[in-house]
Amino acid sequence: MIVPSYKGGEYLKQCVRSILAQTYTDFDLAILDNCSEDGSAEWLANLHDERVKVYTSPKPLTIEDNWARALEIPKNEFMTFICHDDLVDPNYLEVMNNMITTFPEAGLYHSHFRMIDDNGNYIRPCMPRPQIETAAEFLFAIIEHYRDTFGTGYVTRSTQYNKVGGMPRFKNLLYADFALWMLLMQDSGLVTASEECFSYRLHTGSTTSTSDWESHIKAMIQFMAFLKDFRERDYEVSKVIETHHDVFDGFFINWYQGVLVQETKKNKKLDPKIREGIKEALSALSPQAWESFSGMRKVRVRELINNTAVARRFYNSYITTRYGKTSHVE
Repeated sequence: MIVPSYKGGEYLKQCVRSILAQTYTDFDLAILDNCSEDGSAEWLANLHDERVKVYTSPKPLTIEDNWARALEIPKNEFMTFICHDDLVDPNYLEVMNNMITTFPEAGLYHSHFRMIDDNGNYIRPCMPRPQIETAAEFLFAIIEHYRDTFGTGYVTRSTQYNKVGGMPRFKNLLYADFALWMLLMQDSGLVTASEECFSYRLHTGSTTSTSDWESHIKAMIQFMAFLKDFRERDYEVSKVIETHHDVFDGFFINWYQGVLVQETKKNKKLDPKIREGIKEALSALSPQAWESFSGMRKVRVRELINNTAVARRFYNSYITTRYGKTSHVE
């Protein structure tokens, strides 16, 4: 089991305790510590459990580079990632082991789970998942919002993880778990246990919650490039993309407008590479997708405002006069 961690604090302690309480005891726990200065390393050292191995980075790393270290460390035949703020039930590994025994040909194993808040309070269960799923079915489900999917709590073979290159280094690892899952299940599918075996923590300090508009756009551009390549070797995935290009339009429209407003408020002109990246990504998926995006009136108006210093100053002055300095109007 692998836990990438940066200043995990009390969350990390709770996570590690839940892992060490597994009923299935034949496992190792690797902590990828990213130069935490919150006492995490000292606490881990005092556990005196031979299953726990701490790999501390010699220098601060990006989240992408810290997770990438999973390719370099020794691993058992099977591996799983657990985020440092999540919790696993005592039977998690036992259920995963049973799934591997029952479905030995699968490429990826998962289970149902629940959402908890900052304090560990129950929020809701994850949305139902089928027992067996292909890459195309998985992509369709996440596009249609039929799945709660996060980069934690899944099991795969270490050799296969290394073979696909590990977690894709998308910006802030946004959407990287989607791409990784599709790579791991492309030839053999995903199998999900009916049992609810872990807790995913939804909180304001998570990477997803704290990432800005621009990071989301850059990561989605990387995901689109991934899909462009993947569709060429999976006909069913290609069909899903062709019938859902309007959804990707919607993603980019929302985030692009957000980053235009964000930069305008700073009186900064948006880096034109952002627009070019979106154009390349959408055009590669579907010519209609880019035409629809670039023809949106709201997008064109916000681009015109952001394009010149005079327009940006006028816009900011108007917003301040009408709504006040502390207002957040988009």
